[in-house]
Parts: sequence; structure tokens; C-alpha cells
Amino acid sequence: MISTLLLALGSGLLSTLHCWGMCGSLIAALHSGAPAAGLPASARHRLTALYHGGRIACYSLLGAAGGSVLPLPVSANATAYRVLQSVAALALVLAGLRLAGWRRGSWLEALGLRLWRYIAPLTRRLWPIDRPWRALASGLLWGLLPCGLVYAMLPVAAATGSATNGALTLLAFGLGTLPGMLGASLLASRLTPAFSQRGVRRTAGAALVVTALVWWTLQGLNAAHHHAASDPHSQHVHPGP
Repeated sequence: MISTLLLALGSGLLSTLHCWGMCGSLIAALHSGAPAAGLPASARHRLTALYHGGRIACYSLLGAAGGSVLPLPVSANATAYRVLQSVAALALVLAGLRLAGWRRGSWLEALGLRLWRYIAPLTRRLWPIDRPWRALASGLLWGLLPCGLVYAMLPVAAATGSATNGALTLLAFGLGTLPGMLGASLLASRLTPAFSQRGVRRTAGAALVVTALVWWTLQGLNAAHHHAASDPHSQHVHPGP
């Protein structure tokens, strides 16, 4: 489970470029819109924190749903979980290729965009975000924004075998996105040109691909270790005197 949490956290960190493109404009608007509403800087920061709290809470709920797909001990259905882990690794590899600019969006993202059309009007009703409940509700709704990286993490959550572990997986992913999202609100004007460079995007995408493959390999080794430990034929019986 530790390797899965590290994978989720690392994927969140590597998703900075993608997150800036998807949500950066909203964060910038939230950060710059509060003073116009007569709110002090401290209130603006609280609203930003509540927005991120709602967004990460939404991710955790999605992770709990993913982890409930096959709520059995991994040892009870090792083959099914290995298949899920392989699907998760493939999804992350494709997300890395998308981040690097080597492939286009998937059909799943296109379907998500269609569903988003029904959710987007609800987000507009919350503007201006000048109240704590509006910021929290906005985060919860924006957590449903179609995102290939979030979709890629759902099979990872499913492969954990429980709603709790699935929620923790997406929680780690959400926490990993925080540095980039906070940077979008504080340093966007300085860092966006650098992060938009092709070489940076390709490096981040390649790192995500490598991370996914390393995680998949570790999961396979771990499964093989547990199988060997539980196989009675693998135990050496020493003859008596």
C-alpha cells in the first residue's frame, strides 16, 4: 500500500502542468476576485484553502467508489487484482504520454466532457466565490471536471481492494497536486511560460510513464512474494532425526 500511496503522490506532483491547464484559470480568478469583492487577503487565502479542500475531498470520494469495485482481500482474488493493476499502469502510461504531448485525449475524457456540460452550470451559480460555503462547494464540483489523470488513478484505487484504501490513494494524489495548484494562484505569471515549454512537458510525461511501470513491477514482485510465502509446496520440510 505504501508504494501505491507514493505512486499517487508522485502522479499528483507530476500532474502540475495538466492541472494548470485544467484549473489554473479558476484558481487565478478566485485569487484575484476576492479583493474586488472587498475581502482581505486572509479571507482570500481561506477561500482558496476551502476550494482545494473540496476538490481533494471529491477525489477521495471517487477513490472510495473505485476501491469498492472489488472489495475482497487481494490474496482471495490475486488474478483479478493483478489485472486491475495492469489496467491502472496502462492508464497511467497513457496519461503520461498525453502529458508529454505524444497522444490526444481519450474517449473517456470526451465522455466526461459531455457529462461536465450538465455540471458546469452549477459551478457558475456559485460565483462570485466570496463565501466559505461557495468555495467548498466549488471545489467539490470542480473535482468532477474531466481529467485524464484522475481517471487514470481510479483503476489504481480499485486495485487497492477497499473503499478506505481507494480513498487514501486519491487523497494522496490530491495532496500531490497542491503545490502546483497553489503555485497557479501565487506564481502563475512567472512560472507558466517555463512550464509550457515542450521539453518540460515531455520530461514530466516520461517521468509519469516510468513511475507507473516501476509501480506495476513492484506490485508484481509483491504478489509473487506473497504467493510463494503462502504456497505449501514452496516450504522446505526438513527430515527428522
